[in-house]
Amino acid sequence: APAFNTLNPKFKDVTESDNLQKWNELTKFQKVVPVATTTLDSLISKYGHPYFLKIDVEGYELEVIKRLSQPVPFISIECLLPEFQVELQQNIQLFLQLGANAKFNIAVHEKLLFQTFLPHTALLDYLHDFNQHHFELIVRMNA
Repeated sequence: APAFNTLNPKFKDVTESDNLQKWNELTKFQKVVPVATTTLDSLISKYGHPYFLKIDVEGYELEVIKRLSQPVPFISIECLLPEFQVELQQNIQLFLQLGANAKFNIAVHEKLLFQTFLPHTALLDYLHDFNQHHFELIVRMNA
């Protein structure tokens, strides 16, 4: 199940204990494989500053964002609720540190939910009663 490779032990535990609640297959991680990693800052230094980043790292988003030291106009990260609610809020705070005027939107089934990007307070209010367990958070830092 290549979609269920992860560097995050919490994501592994959540996925293995899912019991077909969010995913349509039972998953058991078979082995640990060492992998080389790098930072977004290193990639930006090597390849230039991107306009859009899609970070799809199966529960490891917070660790990736922690190592980003410069704003990028648009960033997309996967979110899994309720299990990663704390990490989502920490990511939002990191985005605000990178760009105090950062605005947010949510994509479900590859469609944005809002016509305009929201300030983080409006986003958090909306997420309070949000019933989707898996979605993309889209961040606009050039607000």
